[in-house]
Amino acid sequence: MARTIELHPGESVTLAGGTVVCAVLERAAVTPSLPEPRDLVLAIKAHGISQQQIQAVTGISQSTISKIETGGRKDIRYSNYRTLIGLLDSVAER
Repeated sequence: MARTIELHPGESVTLAGGTVVCAVLERAAVTPSLPEPRDLVLAIKAHGISQQQIQAVTGISQSTISKIETGGRKDIRYSNYRTLIGLLDSVAER
């Protein structure tokens, strides 16, 4: 889902990938990029969650999680992507 941010001359916006400074004449739209599935799995694991625990919580097979983590699988089902984002959000809140 794209998000539109309206900026005025001299304003800037900070995104996850860095800072974007826009000196716009009227307005500009900035569409943030989404994290790669591999980055989601690595971020979840950084919170001490194993592949087996990810599988138990999400229902995504450990084999698929391993392929995502190693970069062997870049395109994943949207439902799995959303599930990984939800898990990351929940572990990040702890």
